[in-house]
Amino acid sequence: MISWEDNWVGLHEENLVSAPTGNSIAIAKQIWDQYGIKLLNQK
Repeated sequence: MISWEDNWVGLHEENLVSAPTGNSIAIAKQIWDQYGIKLLNQK
């Protein structure tokens, strides 16, 4: 499993961001607007 994960990460390293980007508050609000009601209505 470790070998598989190392290979997967190695193939996708260029997509990994080491520093945050964007406005995290705006992104969180956007996610909430999209999924919040669905989460609240789960039983």
